[in-house]
Amino acid sequence: MRFDARSMAALMVMGFAGAAGAQVPVQWKATAGGNGHWYQGVRAAGPTAWATFQDVANQRGAHLATISGSDENLFVFDVSLKHDTWWASGFGGPYLGARKQANGTFAWVTGESWNYTNWSPGEPGSAAEPNLAFLGTPFPHAPQPKWNDTDDSNLSAMMEWSADCNGDGEVDYGQIRRGQLADFNGNNVPDCCEQGQACVVAAIGTFPVEWKMTEGGNGHWYGSLTSIADWSEGRTAAVAKGGHLLTVSDRTELAFAELTTPLHFYLGAYRLESVPPGDPSDGWRWVTGEPFDPAVRCPGPYPAEERWGSGSSGLGCVGESSSAAPYPYLMEWSADCNNDGVVDFGQILRGELQDADKNGVPDCCTNGSPCRSCVADLDGNGSVDSGDIGVLLLQFNGPGTADLDRDGVVSSGDIGVLLLSFGPCSS
Repeated sequence: MRFDARSMAALMVMGFAGAAGAQVPVQWKATAGGNGHWYQGVRAAGPTAWATFQDVANQRGAHLATISGSDENLFVFDVSLKHDTWWASGFGGPYLGARKQANGTFAWVTGESWNYTNWSPGEPGSAAEPNLAFLGTPFPHAPQPKWNDTDDSNLSAMMEWSADCNGDGEVDYGQIRRGQLADFNGNNVPDCCEQGQACVVAAIGTFPVEWKMTEGGNGHWYGSLTSIADWSEGRTAAVAKGGHLLTVSDRTELAFAELTTPLHFYLGAYRLESVPPGDPSDGWRWVTGEPFDPAVRCPGPYPAEERWGSGSSGLGCVGESSSAAPYPYLMEWSADCNNDGVVDFGQILRGELQDADKNGVPDCCTNGSPCRSCVADLDGNGSVDSGDIGVLLLQFNGPGTADLDRDGVVSSGDIGVLLLSFGPCSS
């Protein structure tokens, strides 16, 4: 397959339908009577086969959701409503993790016992409908936690993370999100398990954590700084590591970052010594210069001398402090120096871009050389070329190795990433 510059430029501006906006995974906490597993609803732009959703789940370290009892059924159903996975006025719901076997019975994809069912009246029905899904009432088309056997025309599915690869009784996904186990390649499987090494569960916040776009995030990485007593020193130290002190656009982002520390923490907010009259943010600013939304602040009022942004794990809002106590400083990596749509820090962690001086900035960006890596060498010939575009086109509108910008679907954005890497792979 041959491509010239004109055809490649045309491909870059083409629009492709992909997965809808991802939602944040939700944990069924043991403290609430749950199993500690995590669940997420995913929705496609059009009718999609059950097997495709199961493949997507597997690539993300999960599986389609399995149900062991009425409490779990209601919890997963509630998540499905919050994640907007229903369609046709509520009549059709998301796939679940079971399929019909050759003998006509259903079985869970995990192999667990089939000892609970919640079929809608008259279901299961047709032998030509081998997949399990939630089903809304026919009239007046309202979602309900009942089951239906269905064909391959549904739009959505419920995913579940339940793996515990190191057998410590904790779901790996949660330990990854808390920075206790490293997952630098972003597949939600601990690197130690994939590498055959002993999985030593570290303290919360030990490893940087990516807020994946496939999980409702922005692709940024989050971590912490310790043993720093002064806010200004913390700001400087974060920059020296290629990032900045944490800034948040809303409380959802703050809730994600809070998972990486069990303590009180500082972040990248400060208050001007002289507050401009009528300032809607009451003088508060982010270190990056992005807008400060007053909605992220904790209820006040606060004394005028409290000038540094702070918070507590689980609080979900930005508080204020007048002095620097020995708490961690949460930081964020968001830079994309080569404008390929992927945060540089993640590419460094994955070995896709070199950082010999360990400053969190790719060497190619500091020395002016082209930022090329083998991540876009999809056909493995040692060079990013037209053959890789051919591989990418074969994977359009679905997940796959060509999802170079890591947003969950192969689309025109991935062509942009590929073209930026055109040429021989870096050593």
